Amino acid sequence: MSTSPREGIRHSIKKVRCRLPGLPEGMCTKSLLKFIGSITGLVAKIDWNTDNSCKGQFARLVVYMELGKSFVSKIITDGKLQRVEYESLPKVCLDCGRFGHSQEECPHKSSQETTLEGKEKSRGVEPRL
Repeated sequence: MSTSPREGIRHSIKKVRCRLPGLPEGMCTKSLLKFIGSITGLVAKIDWNTDNSCKGQFARLVVYMELGKSFVSKIITDGKLQRVEYESLPKVCLDCGRFGHSQEECPHKSSQETTLEGKEKSRGVEPRL
């Protein structure tokens, strides 16, 4: 049984707030926000205290996320890139998208490719709606 901090986080589930900044007008329906939230985790709550039109604003969701898995930082909605921002998270790796370690400590470096400039680039997936 491993006692490293990373092992303790691998199967940890945490309630996390997500923001969808600049969500296009007409995209703030309950069913669509639930669907977008389900891409990141299990939706616990939709914050309806934001502007109903969401134009120029953001929608906020609360989701349960398994911290050992990669997180979604952007999705494609109606052909446009939509960022997903997370609040109050533990250490996160910007290379593999997993929680519990930093970019420098990433044990998943082999799942990345190197660009012509010699910089590493993640092979992350961008879900499309």
